[in-house]
Amino acid sequence: MSFDIHLQTHNYTGEMREFMNPFTGDRSRGPVDAGVSDDERGAIAGLLATAAPNGADEFGCYVMEFTDGGCAEVFASTLQSNEPFTGCMIAVRSSLSPELLDAIWRLCHLGRMSMMAAMEDSRPIVTDRNHLDLLPSDWDDAVVCDSPQQLAILLESVFSEWDKYRKQILDT
Repeated sequence: MSFDIHLQTHNYTGEMREFMNPFTGDRSRGPVDAGVSDDERGAIAGLLATAAPNGADEFGCYVMEFTDGGCAEVFASTLQSNEPFTGCMIAVRSSLSPELLDAIWRLCHLGRMSMMAAMEDSRPIVTDRNHLDLLPSDWDDAVVCDSPQQLAILLESVFSEWDKYRKQILDT
């Protein structure tokens, strides 16, 4: 069981594409996201090379482990491919340690991505005020987070809710 944080780019090309909703099977249309630039991709890969020195497994999963006890898996299967890299999922298994929060904040910042915890009442987070302009217009509740320390404050309540739920499940 993990506390999941989704990072997503919003570099829309103006083109539309058809896709199948994986949950409903319905066909839909949505904007094409070009993903990160080559420089951003290189910076993200560099950060992961340091934070997850064993590299990615065959599924594109990087395991980040830090000296302060922070640990998370980063699922970024298209990072090392020719496909656009439009985001990743971070699965936190234990605590939101300062070193882990720093890595999450920097991943988001390097790719000019938004971040959202997979929890009810979660709000989109960006690391730079200029990134607000990239977001969909209906994400008007997004918040700017200037530092990993501020990210700790923003995620504290939703992480605490998840941790209570996790403990309930594990105790049964």
